[in-house]
Amino acid sequence: MAETILNDVLGTEALLSTIVLRLSGDHYNGAPRFQLYVDDQPVGEAQTVSAIRSKNEWQEFVFTGAFGADGPGKVAIRFLNDAWGGAADKDRNLYVDSIEVNGVRFDAGDPTHAVYERDSGQRLFGREKMSWHGTLTFETKGAAPVPPEPVLDTITVRVSGDHYK
Repeated sequence: MAETILNDVLGTEALLSTIVLRLSGDHYNGAPRFQLYVDDQPVGEAQTVSAIRSKNEWQEFVFTGAFGADGPGKVAIRFLNDAWGGAADKDRNLYVDSIEVNGVRFDAGDPTHAVYERDSGQRLFGREKMSWHGTLTFETKGAAPVPPEPVLDTITVRVSGDHYK
């Protein structure tokens, strides 16, 4: 499992969101690479998927950051390095099973939440397989971060003194 923790740019009072991606890939002349975007902003560095789809392997990537009090409105996965060698066994693809935002799961196969937009502009709904360069975007409104339990500190002060007059 890969994990990226982002600096909290909003201060220590900000709520942190956790995003978990469940990915796999077809490897041809290298593994698939992706970049995560939250509300149209890149998050961390580009990542490499080592899980191999034909072996039924899945890999989780975990990202934690301050993405607003209501959590992220959009989470997008950009497929960076598509490759095609002219045959089905010579094809690099990225597969997205699901994402989880603050404990709420969004399946890539659900057309009400996920849209895959190819670089050509074609939009495909409810698709797990990313066969071409493009971005799979999830609408994630309603997955707000859960505030942490308050920490209560106890301070005990003992005072003693002499009384004069």
